[in-house]
Amino acid sequence: MPAVHLEESPMLRILFPSVPYFPNELEPMFERQWEAAEAAGLLCSRFDDEALRKEERLAVRPPAAHDELLLLRGWMLTPADYECLAERADGRGWRLLTTPGQYRRCHWLSGWYEQLRDLTARTHFQSPDAEYTLQGAYFMKDEVKSCSARGVPRVESAADFARCLETMREFGAPLQGQLCLREWEQLQEEHRFFVIDGGAHGFKAPAAAQQLADEVARRIDAPFFTVDVARRSDGAYRVVELGDGQVSDLKEWEPAALYRLLSAAQTEAEA
Repeated sequence: MPAVHLEESPMLRILFPSVPYFPNELEPMFERQWEAAEAAGLLCSRFDDEALRKEERLAVRPPAAHDELLLLRGWMLTPADYECLAERADGRGWRLLTTPGQYRRCHWLSGWYEQLRDLTARTHFQSPDAEYTLQGAYFMKDEVKSCSARGVPRVESAADFARCLETMREFGAPLQGQLCLREWEQLQEEHRFFVIDGGAHGFKAPAAAQQLADEVARRIDAPFFTVDVARRSDGAYRVVELGDGQVSDLKEWEPAALYRLLSAAQTEAEA
């Protein structure tokens, strides 16, 4: 599916999740975001992600008009589920701002690591079934998430590796992709940036953090994603994580600030 940009469509509709099995009711956790999006002049609809995941069916209420551009703001989807969403939207004459390839690029660590390896912790990828042979200290996660149900997943030995893997399988969702062992860096003061059409936007972030986010925005080809940066113990800012902006938490952001930015980008596209 070809990449799309905001300037290619004058109509942007935000899809928010409905309550499972009650498709006419908005998920309460997203009420403030819906209100902020409407206040910013954006179109909004409810999206039944249960129907997509379990039936491969796209249900949008109210439905979008033909050729509208859709932007999801909801729960995390697997790359396969997102591919299904894109196909079903295309079949209805709609388009997603973010292509399936762009979604996976930002959603999975292996999708962006090579482009940013000089800006982030060195990472080793391995199968859960592979023998652990590394030396040193690592932060362990899968391609998308970490699990801290039994403390920080710090790995320094084969025994640590086995323990953290057991915790991930017991308390987490099914593992996504490979295991990612990221060299341990002492980090603090984390900031989340939203990147919209190549521009990185932070919320009261220091200039050095903004500079790093700007560099990431130049390297990553995706219309809407997040980048988290944090200050290392030596003072350098480092990339902690990328995420697709459609399924990323707001963290320190107020809803109104994000949707004003999206509305401004849409307004520039219409001009």
